[in-house]
Formats: sequence, C-alpha cells, structure tokens
Amino acid sequence: MQTIRAQETVQTIRAQDVEREEINEVERVLATLPNSELAHQLQHILRSVRRGFDLNVISQDGKLTPKQAAEILQVSRPHVMALIKRGELTAEVIGQRDRRIPLSEITDFLKRKERASHDVAASFARRDSSKRALVARSAGVDPDRAKSLGY
Repeated sequence: MQTIRAQETVQTIRAQDVEREEINEVERVLATLPNSELAHQLQHILRSVRRGFDLNVISQDGKLTPKQAAEILQVSRPHVMALIKRGELTAEVIGQRDRRIPLSEITDFLKRKERASHDVAASFARRDSSKRALVARSAGVDPDRAKSLGY
C-alpha cells in the first residue's frame, strides 16, 4: 500500500494493489479496537477494497487542482474549467494561471447536483401522474377504474 504524505490533498487506494493478506491483517487489528467512528470508517474502507473498489482519501481542508476535481467528479478537466468559468465552481487563482478548488466547493457542487436530479425526477413523477389523470378524465372514466386499467 502507498504511503500517504501529509501535504497531499488526494491519495488513491487502488484495490488491485492491496494484497488479501494485508486486508486480513488490518481486519485482525481492527477487531481489537474499541467501537468508534474511526473503526467504522476503517471497516468501510476494508469492505470497499475487498469488493474491488478504488478509494480516494481526501484531506478535508484540502484544495484540489482542476485535474483532481475532475477525477472526483468523474468529468474531464476542461469540463471542470467550464464549471469554474460559468461560476458553478469557485476556484482560487494561484500565480497567473493555476487554479485551486476548495474541497467544500466539490462537496457543495455534488449536493446541488443530487438535489437537482431529485427535483427533476419528482417533476417527471408529478407530470406523469397529472398526465394519467388527464387521460382518465378525458376518457370519462372514474379515477379508480382508470387506475385499474393502468392510467
């Protein structure tokens, strides 16, 4: 397993690089720890790695390069730059050209994206329900009968 240096903001744990015996040994040590948030997080990490998932360990107060942000958001670096240009992500300018994006910006962006996705799904659900009701009313069928017919 790779050593994480304190100054690194993002460190990736690649599941394929972790030996099964290493996981087993960490689990044995983990079993001796008291029940705590740290123990739960370590168990989550081990389960994920055992299932073959790669993990990114991110420093909470870290600032990300556009490339690192793109990896976390699973988009391209140019897309991240476009998000910055449109004001959807805030970035600090370092020097004349480099940008750094606070981790809080990434987490806020993901929350906004999830909320918007939920809102769109709810809107479609309401629209679909309204459409069924309209069809039933137009056909002159009572709502219970329309529901039984799949409207």
